[in-house]
Amino acid sequence: MQMAIACPRCGKSLADTDVNVGTDVGACKACGNVFRLSEAMSAALVLAPDELTTPPGAWFTRGPDGFELGATTRSYQALFLVPFMCVWSGLSLGGIYGTQLHRGRFELATSLFGIPFLLGSLFFWSVALMSIAGKTTLTVRGDVAETFVGVGPIGWRKRFAWSGVRSVVEETRSAGRNGTQTSLFLQGETRVSFASGISGARRSYLLQLLRGLLRG
Repeated sequence: MQMAIACPRCGKSLADTDVNVGTDVGACKACGNVFRLSEAMSAALVLAPDELTTPPGAWFTRGPDGFELGATTRSYQALFLVPFMCVWSGLSLGGIYGTQLHRGRFELATSLFGIPFLLGSLFFWSVALMSIAGKTTLTVRGDVAETFVGVGPIGWRKRFAWSGVRSVVEETRSAGRNGTQTSLFLQGETRVSFASGISGARRSYLLQLLRGLLRG
């Protein structure tokens, strides 16, 4: 276990901060972040990767020149989303575009009216597929790091330099009408979002794992 208290935002060590233990407040001189000292101390208690218990649906593997870690985005939401999308797509898209195909006649006004329903179906089907077979991964080979979120080989990727990562934090942000979304953020030369849309247990495991890798 390692202990190195740092600013949750920029990763500067506690030696670079002003701390008031009595009020549980720290103020980082480097970036101006004000944070709770107890949270920073809790984040500093880092276990080595082989000391962590891997929850179901998460993984960590080492390679000759790097490693891969990740977690599935599968969830019980699929039990609701898939039947809902079958009904939604059947009624909305079937009624708007299916009838045109059946009659063999294109109607511009009707087709334009159906575009919001088509875009909505694409969005919700992507969410449904992620809840069935989605995953999020971080792969590091040498100094090349890549995050991925998607289904199988299809998804979104972002590459960056692993040596530029200084810290990892967990943040919860507003997601508009969808409430809030909690993600991990790899911070340093760039700021990369990672591991959104997974369960709390899997995200906590990846957070501790990444902190151990960065400090070990």
